[in-house]
Amino acid sequence: MQQNKQTKQKTQKNKQQQQQQQQQQEQEQQQQHSDSWRQIK
Repeated sequence: MQQNKQTKQKTQKNKQQQQQQQQQQEQEQQQQHSDSWRQIK
């Protein structure tokens, strides 16, 4: 039972990390996008 709990926590942590990475990537893409807009103008 204890073992199971630990594994569950591990997967949750992994999920959180993945989500954070995705958010960072999205933010970077938005940044690049706005930069290119400035160049066009």
